[in-house]
Amino acid sequence: MLNSSPMSVGNVVSAGFRLYRSRLKAYLGISTRATLWAMLPWALLIPLLVVAFVPFALSQGENPTSLILLLLIFPWVALAIYCGARSSLNSALIARLAYGELSGQPEDSRTAFRQIRPRMWNLLLVHIAVGMVMFGINFGLSIAQQFLIILPAIAFRDAPAIAGIFAVVAYLGTLVVYFWFWAHFYIPEVAIAMEGDTNAFDMVGRSWNISKGSANRILLILSVAALITFPLYGLVAIPVLPALVGTASLIQVGDVSAIGWFLIAIGVGILLLLLVNLFTLPFWQTLKAVVYYDLRTRREGVDLKFRNSITDEPRD
Repeated sequence: MLNSSPMSVGNVVSAGFRLYRSRLKAYLGISTRATLWAMLPWALLIPLLVVAFVPFALSQGENPTSLILLLLIFPWVALAIYCGARSSLNSALIARLAYGELSGQPEDSRTAFRQIRPRMWNLLLVHIAVGMVMFGINFGLSIAQQFLIILPAIAFRDAPAIAGIFAVVAYLGTLVVYFWFWAHFYIPEVAIAMEGDTNAFDMVGRSWNISKGSANRILLILSVAALITFPLYGLVAIPVLPALVGTASLIQVGDVSAIGWFLIAIGVGILLLLLVNLFTLPFWQTLKAVVYYDLRTRREGVDLKFRNSITDEPRD
């Protein structure tokens, strides 16, 4: 039963932005930790590859590089999994803090972290579960798409324009359906952060149930938010793309020194993307908290309580 009318798309985005702006300093610190945890295994991958291949090069192929890589890959994968879990934990922490502000039950970051720390692996598992579900949906839609393209192409082999129209409609239609499903699985990590140490797969189902009838509105909200953040990513492309194009053309004509500049351009692009991510991640997480809050208040009432106990401590 719905208890109140939904917030408008503009109100949801505005609420997310106001939360983001009001706690920007705290959110940026958490976002920095989330980004660094996510990047740590990839930063270590380069020296690992050097350790594996330099002895091979020096020994002119006699060193068992494959064995070295095999010995190194397992600890690297374990590290990547742990870092992914820590990154997910910090991202969810932003959403929990934002939700606390919305519900009138604010927490300081240390208290909130202690509350969700035991759920770290569930937060990682829920991302994996959503990825598996969306992979299956994408696989099914891809098969359906091929039928929708091939059958009209056979039926209208003498009218390629009509077959082309069917192909475009099939591509757009399956894309819309994919994002419609994705909107239903937008908030399970917030549910885990707020509703206790529950099963990650159960929270995927809860995300589907709580978002029933709201998928189109969620997509509109995300589209508006994407339009807000897109210019930041566009600014990253302005200095990087010309450098990549210029150095690539030099490499094609045999200028070996351009490879170094090409790698530098890629490195600068990665650093700029990380910087943009530091500022956009808190916005997306606060927006996710607003969407979750809006869905819960309409279905479960406005006087919400956390499903886990919260220790009364002073805020930061």
